[in-house]
Amino acid sequence: MYQSEPPSYMESEAPSGVGGFPMGYFMIRSKTSDRVWDVETGSHDDSTEVILWPCRETSRVSTMRDHTTDNQVFFIDTEGALCSKASGHAIDVEGGKLVLRHRRPVTLPFPNAYSHPLPLFEYLSDGAIAVRFPVSSSAPRDREFLVAALPSRRPRTILDNVADTLTSAATTVLFAPLSLTGLASPGPSQTSHATVDEIEGAEFTLQEHELADEDVVNEEDADDNPERVRHLRVFQKDPRAALGPQARARRQWEIVPILREKVQTGTGTSRRSYGLE
Repeated sequence: MYQSEPPSYMESEAPSGVGGFPMGYFMIRSKTSDRVWDVETGSHDDSTEVILWPCRETSRVSTMRDHTTDNQVFFIDTEGALCSKASGHAIDVEGGKLVLRHRRPVTLPFPNAYSHPLPLFEYLSDGAIAVRFPVSSSAPRDREFLVAALPSRRPRTILDNVADTLTSAATTVLFAPLSLTGLASPGPSQTSHATVDEIEGAEFTLQEHELADEDVVNEEDADDNPERVRHLRVFQKDPRAALGPQARARRQWEIVPILREKVQTGTGTSRRSYGLE
């Protein structure tokens, strides 16, 4: 005789762990700003990038939240994968970026860039988020990968370039006497002056695309771009790298649980957390 019903889910064993994350839903907030992990534009498409964006919903109680902001909410599924609440799809790593990943069929030779086991994310005691890639038993296991926010410099303007050029020129003609016409008085030495073409064509800083990701991740005090978006990168940790406080903070995260409901207690209102909807 065939069993008509599947075994009760109550007989199943609970997952061994959620990698330091809470059970249920949560947000992941940067410790350097009010930005949180965000599936870009709320898209459900495969390979959509996970970025940092200002938090769009301040309530932590699920029943009081605007659920159009669920692209900023995540959870650990029963297989241990980090997933987006909005779509249910898992988070993968592609080209150093965090992306939304649809489940894919096995293709040979397995694993490959298209078809591979999903990475596992672990929230560490120091506030960092580590990424564990499934590897063979013969592969080196001493490499540690972390998630960090990339700093973004304020774009330089023509006025910035002109100001730098004038400052540089001033060091050579500081306090030089001026004639009635406003031109420097002739002296024993001749001072060259930058032309307009030289000012506009001058290079003062490295461009972002010229910097390696590791260099950008470790940059100190260079995150002054007024744009709201920031990008995330997965990078291999270098234990020898000396980090300043800002660079260290950009790889630290706060996990903000989404609470199921408010409950009334004898001492006031408390909140019940980690529950599923």
